[in-house]
Amino acid sequence: MNTDPCIVFFHTGAIPGYLRATLESARYFNPDARIFLLTNHTPSGLGRLQVEIRSLAELRNPKGDEFYRRYVHVSANKLEYERNCIGRWFYMERLLQREQAARAVYLDSDAMLFHDVRELFAVMPAGPRLFCSHAHGPAVAFIQDSLEPFLDWILAKYNDKQFLDEARLRCEKAMQAGGMVNVTDMDFIEMFINNGTGLASSYPNDLPIGHIDHCIFGAGDGMMSRPSRRHLARKRVFWRDDGRTFRPNFRTASDGSLVPALAIHFQNGAKRLIRRFNRVGEDSPLPRSLRLRYYTWLLN
Repeated sequence: MNTDPCIVFFHTGAIPGYLRATLESARYFNPDARIFLLTNHTPSGLGRLQVEIRSLAELRNPKGDEFYRRYVHVSANKLEYERNCIGRWFYMERLLQREQAARAVYLDSDAMLFHDVRELFAVMPAGPRLFCSHAHGPAVAFIQDSLEPFLDWILAKYNDKQFLDEARLRCEKAMQAGGMVNVTDMDFIEMFINNGTGLASSYPNDLPIGHIDHCIFGAGDGMMSRPSRRHLARKRVFWRDDGRTFRPNFRTASDGSLVPALAIHFQNGAKRLIRRFNRVGEDSPLPRSLRLRYYTWLLN
């Protein structure tokens, strides 16, 4: 088993520009890590980033096939989207088995990493196999050993008639009221964390070495934010340049102190804000001072 953490992305369909940028950021801050992209597409132009492409077809496994047979759609979201969000965990487990990887960091395709994953793992306690944020969001998730117990939990829930009936009723009532109460992978993660086995745990977004952001929208993390037209607020990002690397920071709302941004989840429309902040290989011909001002304007 290889104990050096790998980095895993999952994406279906054509590879968008923002995913290429998040892959590049992961590589920039983790020059020696194995980075995997699990996809049903055949991307090109990723050779310089040394991203290892794994097709979903080659990662099929019996438990994954069983999940797709059992799946019941209880969601206002599109069937394929919701099913893939849950199904990705089965593909990830198969990848870890095949590559004999003992540890992995999973990132949503719009989650940008700005730190060495070995240092991030160092602040995670031993024991649990799956770590997600305190809000149980999987945008930046840490995996140790095996996800098998979590996958078994999901499969059992799709055999639980009472669970499914109650979930359908909640979903239908919410949709009639113009809302959404879906059965998602986040729900399964939350239930798995709370089931008392100790095999999964949440971690606080505020860590001793910085802050892991799970949604750039909202002001619930105690960071400075600005009003957003479609959301309550969007966190402000303050950039610093050490001459080699552009490093993002948040500021606390309480006293304005800088907090290193270890990862930022550019959710929903915020994907349009993603740029190639730090480039692998040849740098931008634009002056660094100009780029620093632009990044600060863009995200502040």
